[in-house]
Amino acid sequence: MVLKASLKGILCFSLCLSLVLGWLPTPEVKAATSISVVDWDNEKQVMDGLGGAFAFNKAAGIKQIYDKDPVAGRELLDLIFSHDKGIGLNIVRTNLGDGGIVNAATKAEWGNRFYDGPTDTIWPEKNEGFVWDQPDWASRKAHFDEAQVWIMKEAMAYGVKTFYADAWSPPYWMKTNSSVLGQSGAKLKADSYQDYADYLVQYAIGYKREFGIPITHIGPANESEAAHGSYSGFVITAAEYKDFMQNYLGPTLQKAIDEGKFTELGMNPPLIVAPEGTNLNASLNLGRPMLEDPASSTYIDVFSTHLYGTSSFNNGPLTSTGATGAYPDFLRNFKLWQTEFMTQNTANSSAAANTQLYANQTITDGVKWANLLTNMFTSDPGFNSFLWWWPIGNNGADGSDLIRLATTGSPQGNGSTVTGLYRTFKRLYTFGNFSRFINPGDIRIDATRVPVEGVNISAYKNPANNEFSIIAVNSGAANQVVNFKLNHFPTGAASVVGYRTSASENQKLIEPVVITDGSFEVNIPANSVITFVPQTDHNLPGLTTKRDIFSTLEAEDNDGESGPFNIIPGGANGALSNVSNGSYIKFANINFGDGSANGGIVRRHVLSMNAIAAAIQGGFIEVRIDDPATGRVVGTFNIPGKGSGDAYSSYPIQIDTGDKAANGYHDVYMVFHGNGNALFHIDRFEFDQSVLPSGSILTNGSFEDSPAAAWERAYGATGTAFDRTTGQNYSAPPTAASSTTAYSAMISNREEAANGIAQVITDKVTTNKKYKVNGFFMPSEEGTTGKINLVALDSVGKVVYTKTIAERSNLEAMVWSQIDSIFTYESPSIDYETLKIVFTNTGTNALYVDEVTLVPYTENVWSIRPVQVSTNVGAAPHLPNVVTAVYSSGSESQLPVIWDLIDPSSYAKEGSFTVNGTVEGVSLTATATVTVLSPPGNLDPSYLTGPAKVSTGEVFDVTFGLNGYSHEALAQDMTVTFNTYKLDFIAPGSLSNDFKVVDYKMIEPGKIRFLNVFLGGLQTDPNGALMKLQFKAKPNAEPGDVDVTVLGVVMADQNGVEHEIAGTSHHIHISAVEKQDLTELIAEAEGVYASAIEGKLVGQYPIGSKAALDKVIRAAIQIANDASATQSDVDQSTTALTQALQLFRSLVIVAIPGDINHDNRISVGDLSKMVKAYGKSSSDPDWNSVMSLDLNQDGFIDIVDLAQMAKLILNW
Repeated sequence: MVLKASLKGILCFSLCLSLVLGWLPTPEVKAATSISVVDWDNEKQVMDGLGGAFAFNKAAGIKQIYDKDPVAGRELLDLIFSHDKGIGLNIVRTNLGDGGIVNAATKAEWGNRFYDGPTDTIWPEKNEGFVWDQPDWASRKAHFDEAQVWIMKEAMAYGVKTFYADAWSPPYWMKTNSSVLGQSGAKLKADSYQDYADYLVQYAIGYKREFGIPITHIGPANESEAAHGSYSGFVITAAEYKDFMQNYLGPTLQKAIDEGKFTELGMNPPLIVAPEGTNLNASLNLGRPMLEDPASSTYIDVFSTHLYGTSSFNNGPLTSTGATGAYPDFLRNFKLWQTEFMTQNTANSSAAANTQLYANQTITDGVKWANLLTNMFTSDPGFNSFLWWWPIGNNGADGSDLIRLATTGSPQGNGSTVTGLYRTFKRLYTFGNFSRFINPGDIRIDATRVPVEGVNISAYKNPANNEFSIIAVNSGAANQVVNFKLNHFPTGAASVVGYRTSASENQKLIEPVVITDGSFEVNIPANSVITFVPQTDHNLPGLTTKRDIFSTLEAEDNDGESGPFNIIPGGANGALSNVSNGSYIKFANINFGDGSANGGIVRRHVLSMNAIAAAIQGGFIEVRIDDPATGRVVGTFNIPGKGSGDAYSSYPIQIDTGDKAANGYHDVYMVFHGNGNALFHIDRFEFDQSVLPSGSILTNGSFEDSPAAAWERAYGATGTAFDRTTGQNYSAPPTAASSTTAYSAMISNREEAANGIAQVITDKVTTNKKYKVNGFFMPSEEGTTGKINLVALDSVGKVVYTKTIAERSNLEAMVWSQIDSIFTYESPSIDYETLKIVFTNTGTNALYVDEVTLVPYTENVWSIRPVQVSTNVGAAPHLPNVVTAVYSSGSESQLPVIWDLIDPSSYAKEGSFTVNGTVEGVSLTATATVTVLSPPGNLDPSYLTGPAKVSTGEVFDVTFGLNGYSHEALAQDMTVTFNTYKLDFIAPGSLSNDFKVVDYKMIEPGKIRFLNVFLGGLQTDPNGALMKLQFKAKPNAEPGDVDVTVLGVVMADQNGVEHEIAGTSHHIHISAVEKQDLTELIAEAEGVYASAIEGKLVGQYPIGSKAALDKVIRAAIQIANDASATQSDVDQSTTALTQALQLFRSLVIVAIPGDINHDNRISVGDLSKMVKAYGKSSSDPDWNSVMSLDLNQDGFIDIVDLAQMAKLILNW
């Protein structure tokens, strides 16, 4: 029900628009409240839970991953079977195997057992009997149906109790076509009806006896109303089906029951599931005769159907149409199971519908499925179960799975092609909103299904424990407020919690909602699914620990930030402001899978992302994986500046998803760069499958066109051959998003390894310019080195120059690997005629290449260093004609700048002002702060004093005062400036009781205005230290110099006459916190701690002493890892750890009190030695030899010492 019984104690919208599109956020309008009445006493059908199929060896790929990496394999199993960590499926549908034989003579099979093929038959040949009766069964058993048996046992370990074994075909020898293929006319032989009935019943018996797996349901057919010529199947008419059920299968099963075959195995007999047609209409036509006749229907427990071609449930529930019609009343006599359906196309429901598009893997698709489930469960009669076709799959390109296993891209031949990576689609979580919370045995109860347009509601209860689940689906474009009125509900539940799946959330556990007067009210966001359950002490966790590329990333819902950021209204759900240079937000554990924003087998490495932002000063966003400073940059958004911050636009980029980049699971950091503290507002980030021009110099780098026109061998007239192939497909950027075909280049027939595939780039690259080269390689032999070379040839085609610009060693055979680099082109020093770029490897066997690019590379400018100049009143400032640009690599260079025109009134009086400048080739704005001073000779003295050097993170004071001011002073107006990139201002403080800081205000970042007054004696003599200004060097400040500057100071006397005096500056050097001594000391202490043993023996340490040392070590590690720790913190921690280490070392046991015979223990042997010296005293001449026996050191060896020795022995 709400929680699985076994676990109760544990418990796009795609914005790929032009860069200039903008819009104002729509004001949120509070929705009107609608009411859904949920009636506990109005009971409907009993639910059997939800499940999935693993037919056609879908377990093989999972097992291959598990065998190679049990952690990764367990993660996949958790996602589908665990209730804590996944969607908690309750039913497993498997293939009741037929052996797959399509040729009676050769015993050849259809399909491929490694990923998409038949399963074993228990009766391979008519005259041989069942496999477990054969003499070689003991040796064959471990590999019989190996993957299928494995997944069923794993499911049992998670608590699954319902196993549905469904047959696609009888074994080949029972069929008229002597093949398991479901060709036209391929029927069950008339004389094999009893054999097939025995086959089905013995399958259930044998699986329990041989493997310990209880088959709870069996099905004799699958879509047998139609032919299926390429895989297992057989054709049967409605009359033949009735005959088989009534006269063969039913009686055979009943006979086994009567004979106690199931009882002796400790299992219930399996229930029969039929007719299993392709769609609802087909199932009714095929099954109606046997379902309506009690003579045959008495044997059938579950009516099963698929939905291919059925659209009846798309628009709402069905209601019984009486004795006839599309939804006849006789269905009430059976449990109703939907056992197979998979298409995501919203235009139709055929099996061939296109499922490749990114939009068919997102929340829109997930909500569609949630509506379908709701409609089927709330029909009259209502379905009792829904089974997904392949919860985890990897075949072909249908893209219908909940989870898609990534493959190498090589042909799905007789070998494993899984990589261990996988894509999780949004439908996994919306399906889980049902499967995780509806238990077998739960009862659906009545609820107002559509309280408002777009909202679809169903409800369920567990009568055994009074728990319940209410599932609300909002497929509309607007949020909806719904009040749930709980009629006749038992007392006990005081509040509910919800599990919300939306565009950006995966079953997020939302805050409890109080039940008041028998109802609770919630907001259901647009395009979302929420499951509500009572709040208890065993609620399941949310599933938010994993993110995926089919979800949006809301900036305000990040998993970590450098901050602090402000959340403001704007965008879709709010936006982040206060975005400054070097700040970042983190999104944890994003599953990029194999880098595809697609549901199919191709278009890997085709992933785009949109940043939805409103520009202010502008800048750029680096997308880094794993670390905000050193992680690989997989994409960069450029956000042009000079905006108002109220127009949100979409900025698209392509994401690097090669195996060295955004591939598999990664933490993603959005690192912001630009000048100032208000670069832009960030709403969200969205993934998509758009293909953006790379700007590559190379032609046809994806080989979607024939390579002959643009590509050639590196050199020579013979040898190396190449052509495009679909055999080792990687991606297909230029083709339609729905394409299931992708080409790569296949290089073969090489006589020399270096003679790979090449393209002429003569005169296309410029000396001393940077370029980025990238390519994907799949060698056919293990351990080679992939290379990208520049090769120069002379006029006769002879190679005169070769330079490797990118390489990667130890490439894995038949696996795509990325090779890339950034290089500076240097023209060959030797004369040449033709320059080529060559893609090759160190082997001569076949090599596949795809997605090769050569792009001019421009390093991102992180920031423009601010300029500070001063001038005298009336003198135009002299601004530099270049500014310092800081690049993402940390390097710096001087770039030309053109400053805005300066109005002479700006420097007509003392003060300061800012000038903006345009930097050549950079979107960032340069700034210069100009301080205007009084002319020399008219300066009244002000001063600042403070430390000359501070460390990052350190708090320090700068003192302001006057020296030699000769006028009366009652009030003062002064402005202080500082560099906000390096300093934070904390607070001012008065240094005299007669000097008061009346008020101050940060008038702009790095500029504070103070209003101060003088009292008492300071009014006539205001000189001396007046005020301290407390600052903190930012923990992440770059080492270097910084100034605190007092601009013009205005003094006022008792008559209100103002006197302006010049400001002053204090120069401070910021150095990084030095932690090397501490980290070395921590390593030393950890080594001592690890090797130390607590005990009572010599060389050991007293019990409990290690804990004391460990506590100090932990504290030191915290300081060492704390980016905000100051040098004082580090020094204090170093001292504390030094003292603790010295103390610990002094505690080592050098002797054991009472160990008289030095055998490293205290025993009766030591007592006997003491007895021998009993009665000795310090006056005896041999006292020195026995003095160590005087335990209480009173100068006597007496009964007290004996008693102490005895106590030591007993306590040893």
